[in-house]
Amino acid sequence: MATEDFWDKSADAVLAITFTAGFAFFVIVLGWQTVHWLKTSEWQQLPFLVALEFAGVNAESIYAPKSWLGLAKTAQFILELPMSIMVPVCAASIAIAWKAFVSSGTVQ
Repeated sequence: MATEDFWDKSADAVLAITFTAGFAFFVIVLGWQTVHWLKTSEWQQLPFLVALEFAGVNAESIYAPKSWLGLAKTAQFILELPMSIMVPVCAASIAIAWKAFVSSGTVQ
């Protein structure tokens, strides 16, 4: 029983920290882009692909598909969305999935 309480509380804490960090990430990236724009009058695009490349993910096969062309086009669309939105959305999705996993009683 005490273990379940620990996991439930930790999942709530992880969720709160993730939402806070995601919002902070959004503000920092958007703030940096705004400052860059104010200095140069050029908007610096930062697609989600940049964050994945920074994390070491190789997305070359998505941009040169041999099959599953529709899926590749969908993935390309997602990778071109703004990093300031997609990183927090992905982090929050993982945290929500973790909370659902813990709350279902699977972790003991």
